[in-house]
Amino acid sequence: MTKNVTVQSTGGGFPSGCGRQLTAFDGGKVVVKIDQDYGNNKAKFDDFMKKLDELGYALKYDQIQYITEFLGLGLDPAAFREER
Repeated sequence: MTKNVTVQSTGGGFPSGCGRQLTAFDGGKVVVKIDQDYGNNKAKFDDFMKKLDELGYALKYDQIQYITEFLGLGLDPAAFREER
């Protein structure tokens, strides 16, 4: 069974995504934090999703939509959502 987390996106800059940070919380505990530069936002998003999955967490549709919009990816969140 997957666990749910809350997510937070902070920072910003130019070019889009520079200095942006992704953090996932389980209660008040940080479980994943991505704050380094990946060279592109898709790689940052992919690593964030991979790390969450490895820890048994899953994001909801609206959380994926929030993050992809924040990073300017224009991705369809349905492509990343698993029905459980």
